[in-house]
Amino acid sequence: QNIRFLVLLREPVSRCVSSYQFKVQTKREHRPFAQAMREGMRQHRDLAARISTDFGATGETACVEDTEADAEAAYLGLYFTPPTPGQPRLHEPVLFNEHVGKSVYHMQLRRWFARFPRESFYISTLEDFAKDNASHMSKMMTHLGVPPEQVETLGPQIEAVTQKRWNVTEKSNGEGEKKEEAPLDPEVLQELRVFFMEHNECLYQLLGRRLWSD
Repeated sequence: QNIRFLVLLREPVSRCVSSYQFKVQTKREHRPFAQAMREGMRQHRDLAARISTDFGATGETACVEDTEADAEAAYLGLYFTPPTPGQPRLHEPVLFNEHVGKSVYHMQLRRWFARFPRESFYISTLEDFAKDNASHMSKMMTHLGVPPEQVETLGPQIEAVTQKRWNVTEKSNGEGEKKEEAPLDPEVLQELRVFFMEHNECLYQLLGRRLWSD
């Protein structure tokens, strides 16, 4: 298998906020910020508890990959089987609105690492990418197998592309008027920071390096 993957990870609290604002502005999310975030954190804790109960893993960072369970069958049950009466919901009914769960990166990467060699993945952060777009684009192309001399030749085009900014929610009326963002609760932001601390540590251990100054 000669498949190559490019992975850009955004600092998870920032990603949660951006995900929420995007869905609000595009009329996909109607809950207040605090409700959406707290429900997301509760659902993920319930997911970890379910993995612990059903498959024998432990802790709030429990992964199916920590167990001897058949991963395909386990995920079918966790994500595609409706909860029975009295069971907590483990994720959003529409995964597009999964603001919190999608920001728990170590669990998602472990699923991919279980199926593809780690050297197939180029992993960086959105924050580092934003500091030097052209350099990262060149590294990505090299990872994808583009010959070095061709990457060098494409330098001006890479530079031009990375100078453009794309944001479908930036204009609301075609006249450049920026859409108003939903208000954020500082207390909830702090709850998110605490929630992600342990998950980020799992991510750093998985990758062998720290990505953000938590």
